[in-house]
Amino acid sequence: MRTYAIEPAKLREMQDPDAGVSLRRDGSNAASVVQEIERHSPKEDIPRICEILGTIVPNTVEVHPRKHGNKLSLEFVQEWGDGAEDSKDKKRRLRFDAFSMSDGTLRAVGLLTAVYQRPTPSLLAIEEPEATIHPGALGAVLDLLRHASRRMQVVISTHSPDVLNAEWIEDDHLRVVEWQQGATRIAPISDASRQALQQHLMGAGELLRANALDAKPLFQEPKDLRLGGFFEDLA
Repeated sequence: MRTYAIEPAKLREMQDPDAGVSLRRDGSNAASVVQEIERHSPKEDIPRICEILGTIVPNTVEVHPRKHGNKLSLEFVQEWGDGAEDSKDKKRRLRFDAFSMSDGTLRAVGLLTAVYQRPTPSLLAIEEPEATIHPGALGAVLDLLRHASRRMQVVISTHSPDVLNAEWIEDDHLRVVEWQQGATRIAPISDASRQALQQHLMGAGELLRANALDAKPLFQEPKDLRLGGFFEDLA
């Protein structure tokens, strides 16, 4: 079980190499993890990572580790132009070190390495995957996490209505976290919230914006112990 709160500043720094078999919680060894993925799956996972990254960050076609003495960093390749011989807009490539990339790009790389790291964790928990991600790219990030859920259990914490409005999210996917009387409580959504979702009256994000995405009560009095139910049974 691995939990992540990716810090783009950590991916921007020069990194000490390690085995790369487990991404650190803040993503600070992402270059080593990408290197390990390259070693084991250069023709499957690496092209897929670059494809998804290109969806999130247009024109980005490659990300790979780069050595600087006894340190590692991430290098990005961006490409544009159609490359046709008879075209004035010929294909061009530029290389960028991680310190030149935006927080959103680096966070996306952190999420990708968390999903594709080897060995695959049994449970992957990610804190606020939407942070620093451009709203237009959020769909690609959510699709990535949905794909990851086919190989492992994925838990996401979020305050974002946009995340909750993903079309594939159902009522059974949701849990509400509350702070009550000095303790954190995690519970399924209330029957009223569940009914609103199932009848398509409101989406989960709309319920959150309206402060109506409620948790199910911790204790619910059985029907046969209620006074009304007691007299109904006698009748």
